[in-house]
Amino acid sequence: MKKMDVIFRQVFFKNLKSKTWLWIVLGPLVLAAVFGGVFWLMNQTNQTSKIGVVTSSPALTSTLKASSDADQRYISYSSTAAAKRAMADEDLDGVLTISTQPTTHASLIERTDGNGINQTQLQSVLAQAHTKEVAAQLKLSTTQLQGLFATPQLATTSVSVDKGKLVSRSAKTQKSGAMVGFILGMLIYTFVISYASMMAQEIGTEKGSRIEESILTAITPQAQFFGKLLGILALMAVQMAIYGVVTLAGGLLLQRLPKNPLSSLMTNIDLSGISLNMLLFSLAFFFVGTLTYTVLAALTGSLVANQEQIGQATTPIVMLGML
Repeated sequence: MKKMDVIFRQVFFKNLKSKTWLWIVLGPLVLAAVFGGVFWLMNQTNQTSKIGVVTSSPALTSTLKASSDADQRYISYSSTAAAKRAMADEDLDGVLTISTQPTTHASLIERTDGNGINQTQLQSVLAQAHTKEVAAQLKLSTTQLQGLFATPQLATTSVSVDKGKLVSRSAKTQKSGAMVGFILGMLIYTFVISYASMMAQEIGTEKGSRIEESILTAITPQAQFFGKLLGILALMAVQMAIYGVVTLAGGLLLQRLPKNPLSSLMTNIDLSGISLNMLLFSLAFFFVGTLTYTVLAALTGSLVANQEQIGQATTPIVMLGML
């Protein structure tokens, strides 16, 4: 046990201080920070589009103003010339001119360097406004109009088969399960590529430099193998602990921000669908998967004759992990 402990400490502390392991730990964090920053900037730059409305119908004007939201805002102007002057001053992103004679007709002038205008939403608003205009001409009441265009409600329930029984599952729960599976798969693949190569490098370097024969005269192959394996697993545990601390600290920091950039993303995630059994099975798959590939890397690393052949020896493992 003492000799295996010496091998464990040598592998653990040597790689803990290396720049390679530091990049293995910081690389995913840097990528996550970059993607999070891009997502935050996209939300920050998503400004409200301003559309100037020119029409002689007060009903159309009031309907369009009532349809304003965080994405598009409708502003009334007395003439097309005034609206165009406002657009030239970059106060508007578009000018919407609506004519009601002989039939309702609308034309849009959009500024190419302004905020994008959702024309699908605009057409829906125009259709709604036109419907109210026609209803007013036909002297239909609000109740009659609502009854005419009322849409039957459709209730949808997602279910899954569990031991011959139907179990209700929401769409958010399915998305959460798929998200956890994707994250778990990416973590396993990342750890396999990183630590399998590190394990093969440890054994292949010693064998290629002819130090292996000297080591085996003082220690058994089993003690050397398990010492290196425990050292690599300890490095993996440290990395996972760092990720856990960073995730917890990041979550607490986001909660303190006045405008959480991930609030819109979290609304589509149902954490209640992630059960304890799911987490335990995920951790079990993660541990068994990384352990299996690390052992395979150690076996292939022992087959090389020199250090230059380590990359070729670990290629089948990498391809198997990709599959």
